[in-house]
Parts: sequence; structure tokens; C-alpha cells
Amino acid sequence: IDKNNIYGIIFLPKSKKESQEMKINLLKSKMSLHGDNNKKLADKLNITPSAFSRKMNGRSDFNVDEIKFIRKEYNLTDEEFISIFFD
Repeated sequence: IDKNNIYGIIFLPKSKKESQEMKINLLKSKMSLHGDNNKKLADKLNITPSAFSRKMNGRSDFNVDEIKFIRKEYNLTDEEFISIFFD
């Protein structure tokens, strides 16, 4: 038994889909806190809503400038930043 796991709970790795959903939910919560929706953030990033949707669904990647903008726009902590874009 792991001494750090006093409850005996088994933590299984998240599936890729679950991990992607958590990233999306974290970013969406940040967007919501700042009064943004998909279209508003797409406009701020100068991309189409459909391009933004592809990025949010993992079918396309955010580029470096988009990532930097989102981090600054939503004042992401290092942990949030890494969790959303690199975890």
C-alpha cells in the first residue's frame, strides 16, 4: 500500500479522451469566467469558429501565438497552462 494513498483508492491513468475532455473543460471554465464563448475567443485569435472548434476537439493544434495569447488573456497559472496545452 502506498503510504501517500491512505484511502486505498486505485488511481488509474485517464484515457486520452478523458484527458482531452478535462483540458477542454478547464479552458472553457476560464473562458466563461472572462465572459467569452467559442466565437468570442475565435474572433480574438483571428480564426474562424470552425477552426477554433477543431482545436478544442483535438483535431488541430493551437499554434504558439494562440497559446501565448490564451495564457495572457486568461492569466493562466503555470499549472493550468501546462495542464491545458502540454499534459
